[in-house]
Amino acid sequence: MRIATKFFTAIFVLGIAVLLLFGVLNVQNEKNEITPSSQVRVDPEKTLLDKPVLLTSSFEYSGNNYNIQEVMSGYDQDTMQLEGDLVRKDANSNYVVVITLSDPDNYAWSDGEPGATRYLGWQITPIVVTQPTLSGSNNFTYNKAMQSIQFSEPIDTTIMTLSGDTTKINAGDYTATVSLKDKTNYIWINDTTNDLTFNWSIQKATLNVPKLKQKTFVYTGEEIDLRNYFEWFDDEVLALDSYGKATDVGTYKTKLSLKDYYNYQWNTKTTGDIDVFWEIKSKTNTLPYIIGVLSGTVVLIGVFVVLSLFLDPKRRNN
Repeated sequence: MRIATKFFTAIFVLGIAVLLLFGVLNVQNEKNEITPSSQVRVDPEKTLLDKPVLLTSSFEYSGNNYNIQEVMSGYDQDTMQLEGDLVRKDANSNYVVVITLSDPDNYAWSDGEPGATRYLGWQITPIVVTQPTLSGSNNFTYNKAMQSIQFSEPIDTTIMTLSGDTTKINAGDYTATVSLKDKTNYIWINDTTNDLTFNWSIQKATLNVPKLKQKTFVYTGEEIDLRNYFEWFDDEVLALDSYGKATDVGTYKTKLSLKDYYNYQWNTKTTGDIDVFWEIKSKTNTLPYIIGVLSGTVVLIGVFVVLSLFLDPKRRNN
């Protein structure tokens, strides 16, 4: 019994010794992991600064410079530095101001975000321009004079350019172009800066085909100019070929044509030549006819006289 008691006692003491040994080792390890107080850096408390804000961040192009600092609130030149798009003139939607802490060791932003740099965006918007429109159909008729494309409102040549077919004299289909002079600072109302094209036209002048008042002539030995025998004839726009004049007896075919078929057309919507037929007949010999008439007259008179004498009783008794 004593032996068993001594045995268990020895086991108990040994267990306690082992536990004490592990405890001492664990404490030693924890001590080894602790940084010596001489290597721990304790930063002083930083002064917090609010990020500057813009009272307005959008401007319309005016042709003048915009200084963004004039509308910036909360900027402190002693603790902050400004860079980036501070003064700008032209329209742009992506201007950026860069704000950096001058002394990030002693100052920090109050938003709690890391980093010493903050950004502010602003823009200059382009001037919106109403697109020009045509006045009416802009389908003109050739009149020998210069004619121009017509707009509802005059083109503002300070901001727009009118080019292409703007003024013409001859019949045809034309295209004029209106473009913005400054596509950076001006924009059409539909948010584009594309050039605008406008179609217009000058139609051919329509002429009625002149009718010939006389087609048959009697030979006289003089030249007959057929131009003088039409209902109307304008030498500026109409022409006859060489058979439009003749002296000798004969049948003729002349061609009536348009001198300028680019700008004129017949009322039949065609421009081709028109055949005109006419003739000069032989002069009739009137002398035999006159003699015959006179002879007949003399005979009739003689008959009348004879009958008068025969029928008058007074003359017959004498």
